[in-house]
Amino acid sequence: MQESQFLAPEIRSELEPDEKVLWVGQPNAMQDALGTLPVFIFAIIWTAISVCFLMCSFTTTKQGQNLGFLAVIGVPFTLLGLLLLSVPFYTYFYTKKTHYLATDRNLYVIQLGKNKTVERYAREDLINAVRTESGGRGTLQWTLQGNSARPSYRKAKQTGEVVFKNIGNPRQLEQLLRDTASKGK
Repeated sequence: MQESQFLAPEIRSELEPDEKVLWVGQPNAMQDALGTLPVFIFAIIWTAISVCFLMCSFTTTKQGQNLGFLAVIGVPFTLLGLLLLSVPFYTYFYTKKTHYLATDRNLYVIQLGKNKTVERYAREDLINAVRTESGGRGTLQWTLQGNSARPSYRKAKQTGEVVFKNIGNPRQLEQLLRDTASKGK
């Protein structure tokens, strides 16, 4: 159990005054970034070919004319390659700013950064917990029950689920939530 006084002020401010923190966690940012490795490898090849095309367009001449105008075609492809190369870094830093929080009443998904995004889900509105594990880490996913009128449920309503992804020891969290739910009844 972790007490709310050890939380970052940005997270603590989202709790109700008498809400008890049961669990705090974050997804593994490095593991999420490594999940984008196929994109990164493709991006290396794509960018190398695009840069070669650009270099060739500036250095190749046809009957004394420079073919630099072909760079107009190569620039968007090179920019796309650079964007794809940044995907693992973006994923890493985005994931580092994600926090999951379980309290005696709610589950929170909090995204810190320039803009703070807070998703709050009442525990009684979540059903059908599904746990996926591998190597001590895993994902806990709940189905959102019924048609909740709460505005904070907008994102979960699109998929009908709430997900704590890539967390350490998801079985322990699932058991903790079950135990506290049965004590509350």
